[in-house]
Amino acid sequence: MEIVLTLDYELYFGEQTGTVSESIIEATNKLLAVLDCFGVKAVFFVDVGFVKRLEYFKEDHSKLEEDYMMVKSQIESLSQEGHDIQLHIHPHWEDSMYREGKWHINAQRYRLDDWPQKKVNEIVTGYANYLKKFAIKNEVFAYRAGGWCIQPFDKIGKALRKNNIWLDSTVFKGGYNETKTHYFDFRNAPQESTWNFETDPLAIDSEGSFLEIPISSYKVSPAFFWKLAFTKITKKRKHNTLGDGVPLAASKTWIIKKLLFPSYSVASMDGYKASLLQRIFRNKQRDNSDGFFVVIGHPKALSEYSLAELRKFIEQASSVHKFRTFSNLLEEGKITAAQ
Repeated sequence: MEIVLTLDYELYFGEQTGTVSESIIEATNKLLAVLDCFGVKAVFFVDVGFVKRLEYFKEDHSKLEEDYMMVKSQIESLSQEGHDIQLHIHPHWEDSMYREGKWHINAQRYRLDDWPQKKVNEIVTGYANYLKKFAIKNEVFAYRAGGWCIQPFDKIGKALRKNNIWLDSTVFKGGYNETKTHYFDFRNAPQESTWNFETDPLAIDSEGSFLEIPISSYKVSPAFFWKLAFTKITKKRKHNTLGDGVPLAASKTWIIKKLLFPSYSVASMDGYKASLLQRIFRNKQRDNSDGFFVVIGHPKALSEYSLAELRKFIEQASSVHKFRTFSNLLEEGKITAAQ
């Protein structure tokens, strides 16, 4: 099985976004310390909107100049070391401001679908071209929607197509969320580990111009989320996130549903969710031993505990299975751009 480790490279979006040095740079370096032990490379989906805003405001804020240079240097270093740099879009950065020494997040237009088609085209094209300005070795052809909000796909698809971005890795089987800021419904996603599509990421179309390589997922009981809540209450150091910010507040309805009913979790290297990695992988092997196993993570949300779990997972899996980036898979002919 081909294993793809993916990271959404971004700050937090809550009242405290965290610092670039702790939530991105140092957190990523601690991840690399694990990956380098095994020679494993990962895919980093860069939140380009944030990097653009850093550059926009840095002329008037010396701290942001420093942050921008650290991020630019790390992105280019990651690429030079063989990691994959791909496109991640959180369009709310278009509305967010930096003043009085902190970021003020405006998440009213959190999804790309919240914007008119002309602006969606402008964002996707601008962000894709901006990412290519950096000294990165790989071609930019893969996308992950911010907050998994890839539906409806019509406006997004038109913009991605214009920029030759043909691979998506957003969908995860069973996923569903509908709040004031978020919407996605992957409950009817295909079981396959990859498929082509055209206008709907959940509808297989063998002639489709997009390729979906979904994030692997697993059905979990409410007991798991009670355990997750317990780790947050006890505040043991090993469960503290490496990042120093806070996420957008989850809705009370979402929290209650997780604590009362079975739900689907992504295969994740973040926090306590990393405890499920081995179980989800074994389940995936039973279903499709020749497919792709895609893991998601966020440097900001890693912890000492999750890095230890990731290390164990890589150590056990690498003796039989291969860790690849999307660029590796393309070079090896394991995936191809649809015509």
